[in-house]
Amino acid sequence: MYQVNYLPWRHSLFRQKALLWLSQTLSLVTITFVVCSYYTYHLAQKRALITDQQSQTQQQEDLLLKQLDIYQKQKKQTLLCYQHYSLYYQNWLRYLHYIHFFRAIETHLPSTGWINHYNEADNQRSLHLSLPNTQSLSFITNLKSHPVLASLTLNYLQQSKTDPSYTEVHLNGESEEQEQWNEEDEGSQ
Repeated sequence: MYQVNYLPWRHSLFRQKALLWLSQTLSLVTITFVVCSYYTYHLAQKRALITDQQSQTQQQEDLLLKQLDIYQKQKKQTLLCYQHYSLYYQNWLRYLHYIHFFRAIETHLPSTGWINHYNEADNQRSLHLSLPNTQSLSFITNLKSHPVLASLTLNYLQQSKTDPSYTEVHLNGESEEQEQWNEEDEGSQ
């Protein structure tokens, strides 16, 4: 029988298996390192992107807050201007109302009569006139025909204490509605 020495062959087989195992292990370690490096790089990129987005979002929020503050200031200024002009407009309308009312009184007031007192408060007005005795009743009758003055009613009538030839006429009534004399003005134009 022949004797065969398998020792060199086994050694070379073992060496090949060791090299194969080493190359596979190095390949696995290299692939793992590459995958981990890629994953780490990807996470770093995502983190940088999220940080940039948060920074942009914060800048946009700050900008929107500044714009909101400017808007609130403008709104407050506009409201103040509106209140100012509304008050101005109300005062102007009140002034026009008085002019309209006194022009209506002037058309019916005799040339020898005069207004002693006029008061308007809480949508109520009172008017005290001194009229010649002969013209006081015709004045009161003429008031009812005028749309602006028709709201006045006779409170009382008495002879003047200072001049007996005059009568003191006291009239009361509600202040006319704004729309009433506006409609009358539009109708006369």
